[in-house]
Amino acid sequence: MMNSRVALMSAAALMVWTASAAIAADLPGMGGLSGKITAPKTVVLGRVYAINKEKNVRYSVYSTDGQYRITNMFPGKYEISLSKDGFAAATVTVDVKSGTQAHADIIAKEAKIEPDYVGGLPYGEAKIEPYDKIYPPGPGRDIAERTCIVCHGVQFFPYNVEKEGGAGRPQVDKDGWALFVDYMHKEPAWHIKGNASMFDPALLPPADRETLIDYLGKNFGADAPARLVKKDSDPTLSEAALGKAEWVEYMIPNTKGAPARHSQQIDFRDGNLYITDRGRPFYIVKLDPRTGLHEDFVEPVGGGHGIAVDADGTVWYSGGGGAFAHFDPKTNLTDAYKIEGQPKLRSVTEILDSKGDLWAGFLATAKLAHWNRKTETITYYETPNGRNRPYGLIVDHQDNVWYVGYMDSSLNKFDPKTEKFTRYPVTDKLTMMRRLGVDSKDTVWSATFGEVGGKGGSIVHLDPATGKVSMHNIPIMYSNPYDTEVDALDKVWSTTDNYLVNFDPTAEKFTLYPYPVRSDSPKMSITRAGAIWFPLRNAGAAGPYGGGATVLFPDKDDIKELGAYYADVSVWGRGAQYTGPTTKVTGKLKCSPNGAQNAPGAKPLAADKVVVGKICEGSDAKANSVGAASVIDD
Repeated sequence: MMNSRVALMSAAALMVWTASAAIAADLPGMGGLSGKITAPKTVVLGRVYAINKEKNVRYSVYSTDGQYRITNMFPGKYEISLSKDGFAAATVTVDVKSGTQAHADIIAKEAKIEPDYVGGLPYGEAKIEPYDKIYPPGPGRDIAERTCIVCHGVQFFPYNVEKEGGAGRPQVDKDGWALFVDYMHKEPAWHIKGNASMFDPALLPPADRETLIDYLGKNFGADAPARLVKKDSDPTLSEAALGKAEWVEYMIPNTKGAPARHSQQIDFRDGNLYITDRGRPFYIVKLDPRTGLHEDFVEPVGGGHGIAVDADGTVWYSGGGGAFAHFDPKTNLTDAYKIEGQPKLRSVTEILDSKGDLWAGFLATAKLAHWNRKTETITYYETPNGRNRPYGLIVDHQDNVWYVGYMDSSLNKFDPKTEKFTRYPVTDKLTMMRRLGVDSKDTVWSATFGEVGGKGGSIVHLDPATGKVSMHNIPIMYSNPYDTEVDALDKVWSTTDNYLVNFDPTAEKFTLYPYPVRSDSPKMSITRAGAIWFPLRNAGAAGPYGGGATVLFPDKDDIKELGAYYADVSVWGRGAQYTGPTTKVTGKLKCSPNGAQNAPGAKPLAADKVVVGKICEGSDAKANSVGAASVIDD
C-alpha cells in the first residue's frame, strides 16, 4: 500500500480510543478480531487485512500504537495480512466465532519500498518516471494540461499500450495525434452527425493546435516506451480518523476465461444493494450485505452506467442500444425503452423523482429525458447548447433536476414545472466534472476532474439562490474526483483515485480514507447510518479480485446495521418513498415518439394520444429474447 505522512493523534486521544475499543459490542451473530504488530521499528498506520475466502469478504483496518481491531465479522476462517510500505509480514490464519473476540498477532520485518505511480487504474509493466521528465515543461505542456489532461488524466499519454479496463491507448505518431486533437475540437462528438465537438474550438487556436501536436508527437510518439507518472509524495492522513475506521469488501470473483467484472454503480432497496456490472456479459447484481450472498442477473439488452431501483424492487438502468431498460428480478423479464428512429438517444444516468417518474441524461446527444409513469412514454428536451451534455443527474427536494454539463464547465438545473433550464458556469476554463449531489438546503456540490499539481481537483459548491460558486482544493496530487454526495449531516464526500474524501463545510476541513486496493470509483451511495458504499471499478482488471461493493464505516464502534438504507432526507431514496401505482415489466420493447419537447413549434405530448406500452414497429419479441436484443443493439 501507499506510504503516508501521518497527522499523529495525541496520547490522550489514543487512550480514549483504546477505552472505547474495550466496550464495543458486535451485532448479533458477528464476531471480532484484534492483535498487535511486532516489528524492528514502529509500524505507523499499517493496514491489516482479514479475508474470508469462503464468503469472499475482506475486512481492513489501520493499526494505531502497534495494535489493530476489527469488528462485526462474519464467523469463519480468516487469513490475516499486513500491508505497509517498508514492512513485510507472513500471513496468519485464525477462526472467528460468533459473539467472541479472536486474537492474532503479526510479526513484521523491514522491506524495500518500491516506486509507485499515481492514479487509480491498474497497468502492466512500465517505467515509472517523474511528471516533469515525462511531460517536459513548456508551452506544449501548458496547452495539454488545459485541453487534454483535464479529461484524460496524466497516464493516458505516456502509457501507450492497448488493453481492456480503461488503461492504455493505441500507439500513434505525430499525424495520429493530429487526428485525435482535431476530433476533440473540430468533429462531431462520438461521431454523431449534428453533434457539437467535444470542446469549444475557441479553446485551442490554430497556433496552439500546432504547438500541441508537435509536443505530443515528440514526447509520446509511436516508438515511445510505456511509462507511468511517479507518485512523489502521499497526502497527510489522520491517525485519529483512520484508527476508528473499518472497510468491508464484498468481492464477486471473476469467471475464468471471461472478461473481468467492472462494477459501476450502486443503489439500495430493502437493505440490499443493486449493482451494475459492465463486464461481458452485463449483469445486474443483487447483494445482501447482511449475509454476503449475491445473485447475478444477466441482462440481454446490454448495459452501462446508471441504475435506479423502483419502490417495488424493479430496476431501471442504462440499457444497451435503447434509451434505458426496466428489469424485474422476480420474473426475470426486461422492458427496453427507445425513441422511434433514434438509436443514438441513449441514457447514462437515471434517477426517480417523488412522483415516481424517471429522469435520464442522453449524454452523447446533449438531451435530458423524462419518462412519465402515467403514460409510460419518454419525452426529451434539448439542453441549452450543444455541449451542455447531461451527466450525473440528481433530483433536489423540490423535484428540480440537476446535472453536470460534461465538458461544459457548468452545473445545470431543469425545472419540470416551467420546463426552464438554468446554467451556472463554474469557471471559464475547460473543466471536467462528473457527478453531483445536493444538501438539505438544496445547495449543490460537485468536483473538478483532471487538474494537475499539488492541489489536485477541487470540491465545488454552488448556492443557486445567489449563483455564487466556491472551490475547495482537495489535498491530493492528481486526485481525479468523480462522484460527490452529501450525507445526512450535510458533510460532503467525494470518490477520487485511491481515496474517499470527506469535506466538512463548516470547518473547511478534509479527511482522507484510502481505498483497500488501487482503483477508481465512479459512484457512491450513503446510508442513513452514515456508511459509505462504493464500487472499486477497476480492481477486477488487476487479477482475480472481480467486482462487488465496498463499504466504509467511519466509526467501527458505531456500526448500527449491515443492511443498506437511505436516510429519509436523501434524494436518492425518492424511489423507495414513492407510494403510487407501480409499473409492471412485461418483457417488451417499447417505443416513444421522436421529437424534442422544446424544439421550435413543439407541442407537449398529450396523454390521450399515447398508447401505453406501445411496442416498437417491426418487433413483437420480448426484450429478454435474442431477437429483441439484436434490435436494440442497432
